[in-house]
Amino acid sequence: MPVFTSDGNQAVFSTGSSLRLLRCNLDEANGSEEDLGPAPQANVLALAPNDRTLAVGNSDSTIDLIDLQTGSRRQLTGHLRGIHDLTFSPDGRTLLSGSADGTLRLWRVDVAEPLGILETRAHGDIQQVAFSPDGRTLAAAGRDGAGGAVSLWELAPSATQGVKLSAAK
Repeated sequence: MPVFTSDGNQAVFSTGSSLRLLRCNLDEANGSEEDLGPAPQANVLALAPNDRTLAVGNSDSTIDLIDLQTGSRRQLTGHLRGIHDLTFSPDGRTLLSGSADGTLRLWRVDVAEPLGILETRAHGDIQQVAFSPDGRTLAAAGRDGAGGAVSLWELAPSATQGVKLSAAK
C-alpha cells in the first residue's frame, strides 16, 4: 500500500501501527525516514497530485487527511464501515472514497467537507474507485452476492450544489 510522490524521491507507507515518510536520494544512495504519526487502522493510502496531501482510509470508517508539509491532520467522517479505496481527482481538489458500506463519497479536500454521496446497493462492498484523467467521470467496482459490478458516473460542476451526478451508465 505504499504511495510515491510524483518525482519518486519520497514514499509513504504504513507499518501497521504508524505512517512513515521515506525520503530517498537514489543518486547518492542515502535517505531519511520520518514518523507521520499513528495509523493502526490504515487500509489504503492516496497522495494528491501536488504531493502535499495524504489521504488515509481506515478500517474504522474514517479518512484522515494529512498535510505532508505541516503535519496537520483533519478527519472525514460519514462512511458506516471500513474504507477500501481512495483516489484524488486530477486537480487534487476532490477526494473519492469507496467503502464496505456500499457507498461512494466525494469530499472537498481544502475544507474537509462532503460534496456528495452515491449509494450503490447493487455493488455491495465497494472495492475500487477511480477518476477519469479529465476528472469528469468516476468509476466504482464492487462485490455483491452474485459477483462483481462496475458503474460509471458523469460529474457536472454546479455553483450551488458542488457536484451533480448523472444517472449511472
